[in-house]
Amino acid sequence: MKNLPRIVSITLAAMFAGFVTLQFNDVDAWLWVLAYGVASVLCLCNLSKRLDRVVNRMSALLGFAYALWAIALFRQTSGRWWDGEIEREVGGLAITALAMLMLNYFTRRVSRF
Repeated sequence: MKNLPRIVSITLAAMFAGFVTLQFNDVDAWLWVLAYGVASVLCLCNLSKRLDRVVNRMSALLGFAYALWAIALFRQTSGRWWDGEIEREVGGLAITALAMLMLNYFTRRVSRF
């Protein structure tokens, strides 16, 4: 159980790195590569004890931002969840938002004293 945060961080970093590679054939690839790349790097940063406070704050901020982005795109969906590009983007953003909140939960809290 002690290594669970490290396992979660490595797994999420690998997953988002995979998401990055899938985006290179997209029309607006730069946007999605940046979004998933930042998530992947933040997951890797969680492996360093020095960056605990940064990871804690950034994962909460990004989780909230990705959730708002997913909600904004959700309003444009047509209901074709297996065919539509926007629907897949909403799904990816929802996964990223949940992962950032999970990362925030598993981030080791740093005492302020």
